[in-house]
Amino acid sequence: MASLFTPTLKAQYSEPEEVQKTQKEMSYILLNLYESPPRWLFDLPLIDSPTPHPMICTKIVNGKPTYKTIKKGNINFPSLWENKTQSLSSSPVPMSDLLDQMLIIRGCNMNKDGHDLNSRVLESTAEGKTSIGGRIADNYPSHFPALAVSGTMADPFKSVVSSFNTEKGLKAFICKEENSKNYIEQALDLYYKTSSSQPSVRELLEKISSHLKDSDPLSYQKIRELQKLPFEKIFMFFNKSLKKYNELLENSYQNDIIKDLSDQEIPAIKFPARFKLDEEKSKKPLDYMGAFQFERYILTGSDLNRVFKKRRADNIAKNFALAETALKFSLTNVLILNFDPLTNIDIRNAAPVNEITAKIENDEITFDCPKDKLFSTPKEGMKMTFDAHFIGTYPGLIGYSYYFQHFCAGLLEFKRFLKTTKKEGHNLFQNSLVHLTSEFERAPQKNQAGSDHGWRGHTSTFFSGRFDSGVKLLGKITKDSTNALGNAYCTWGAAADFPPIKREMRYGDIVASIASFFKVPPTQGGVSLLKYKGEKVVPSFKPQGEA
Repeated sequence: MASLFTPTLKAQYSEPEEVQKTQKEMSYILLNLYESPPRWLFDLPLIDSPTPHPMICTKIVNGKPTYKTIKKGNINFPSLWENKTQSLSSSPVPMSDLLDQMLIIRGCNMNKDGHDLNSRVLESTAEGKTSIGGRIADNYPSHFPALAVSGTMADPFKSVVSSFNTEKGLKAFICKEENSKNYIEQALDLYYKTSSSQPSVRELLEKISSHLKDSDPLSYQKIRELQKLPFEKIFMFFNKSLKKYNELLENSYQNDIIKDLSDQEIPAIKFPARFKLDEEKSKKPLDYMGAFQFERYILTGSDLNRVFKKRRADNIAKNFALAETALKFSLTNVLILNFDPLTNIDIRNAAPVNEITAKIENDEITFDCPKDKLFSTPKEGMKMTFDAHFIGTYPGLIGYSYYFQHFCAGLLEFKRFLKTTKKEGHNLFQNSLVHLTSEFERAPQKNQAGSDHGWRGHTSTFFSGRFDSGVKLLGKITKDSTNALGNAYCTWGAAADFPPIKREMRYGDIVASIASFFKVPPTQGGVSLLKYKGEKVVPSFKPQGEA
């Protein structure tokens, strides 16, 4: 039996061991927004009276970026939540329907900078050691220790998908975008493949299983479990689920409206562009027009919404379709999914920053760009990275708001699936923990030309049927914090001391909380912010907000 499972195969497949019947199957689904978009637009509530910065905004009011909130209980949510998004029903649904059985943990200091470094920390703090997902997989074994999606922006050998590790050294199977097969075909190909002249693992196991029935009944039973997988049904279910999410997103692209953003024209820069000379600013274009920067170009035109008219976020559909299929057929109890940013951004006649000229006359400075230097995107458009160093206030506000609205549509449908799919007498939502996260927050630049790594802040948002109804908010953030250059003080989500533990929260506390949920030993030191109360999971400390 052992000779059949090569080291590669062992790293991708885990034979299900006998699990006590009293132990319910539980699942952990990590949804990672790799490269960290500004969460202040979505699931990071700021304090009641934040120190303002023009870049931290949720609307365009009277032509100006403005930060607005909506009150739910005693939590001030970003105003994006007042909008609706699409559903499988005939009419849109409130985005705020997602604000239930939800826990937000904010104000966590990651203590270090770097995307991949902090991405790996989301799963494991030490290379080669058992990760939190690995410990969950060991406690709730299945065919795959974990299924993962690397996405197009993350390095599969450096980001969170690479750091999953069980006690036996098993790794996650990583689905890749560049593969010609869809995610579920990639995952099952090694076992089920029919395109190769070499026999599949399934065929080899079928040949030897009868010989093991008497000599090695345990191995025989494990083989029988693999043989029972309904492959055709799995493939059909994935394709049906993918079609469902694609149609949902297509509807969202065409019909979603964001109040005070998509319902108005938002003009960009028109060249030549004249400004009153400001002695506190340099003579550089970004000091006057940084708010309109998109990847080292200054956007022009009468309505910035046109830039996003052809936007796509197809990776959302693929990830949730994989998650549904894996959980429906018990392929794994751990999913690690990297989400990609918007694609197909359509820019017309943008000015390269390094081609813009400046001319000063009296108290005015005039910027211009030669027409033959203006830039337009190729037919396939551009990606809008989550790593917004060069994404200014206006395109950031519009583009990331659209993304979060589409993501919300997908997450609402996935949550509905979990609630309506039963296993072992409970719906899947009851025995799942969905974890929405990213490496860190973002700290705005003074000139509004982009935002930098806010590694002194981090937000993790959780959903589970084991939580009480409504939303609980844990964690404290500072009123005044700055960016990497130390020149823009405002409220963006940097950690403050959390009174119950008398220090800033660190990610080990979040890991300890996940471990408490699954009743497994934590993989690093920390204080659990969660505890069991009967069958429910509740905050260990009084929340800073409730809705």
